[in-house]
Amino acid sequence: MLKNIFTILLLLIIGNSCYAQRNSAGQIFSYFKKGVGISFLSPINANDSGVRAGFHLGFAPSFPLGENTILKPELAFSMKGGKAGYNPSNLGVFDGDITYKINYLELPVVVGYKIGRLFQIEAGAYGALPVGTSFDFDGQFVAGYGSFDKDDIHDFDYGLIGGIKIGPLGIRYYHGLTTVAATDISEVFLGDASQYTVQIYFQRSKNRGF
Repeated sequence: MLKNIFTILLLLIIGNSCYAQRNSAGQIFSYFKKGVGISFLSPINANDSGVRAGFHLGFAPSFPLGENTILKPELAFSMKGGKAGYNPSNLGVFDGDITYKINYLELPVVVGYKIGRLFQIEAGAYGALPVGTSFDFDGQFVAGYGSFDKDDIHDFDYGLIGGIKIGPLGIRYYHGLTTVAATDISEVFLGDASQYTVQIYFQRSKNRGF
């Protein structure tokens, strides 16, 4: 059900991204956003966990709902994942680190409330489809890289968003509400881990506004 809703909203955003119109409620601002993110997976079947750094890039049309409130249904590509350290006690004979690289096509839907001239509070939710899953491993006796099978990772991710924006700069926290692993094999490595991300972004428009 959530995946079907995501698909419908995705089509609506693609359609609205083709043009912007003025209406009696105000102006539709066409924003582009880009930035960096730090992602991690938790809880995970490992001795310790680490982060994966990546970038994100997206389109963010913004629709005024009132004098200080705005709706932003965005479309973005985000590099996520995380790092985990294993030893034979939790992963058979493997002793080393694995970096998981899970990229998503995301649809964040955010409501922003402006306080003063530059400060804005943001809250909302997101849905995401994986568009690339791989991993690098560096063990005591072996190193290399590989990729997950199509069914190993859940084909839909969703969660909550909270953040702030000061002028064109913003910071957001994405809290995943579903597990990443979808099969018994991937659960051996990932357990019940969900995806969490902190993103710092720069949002720009040729128009003035939020």
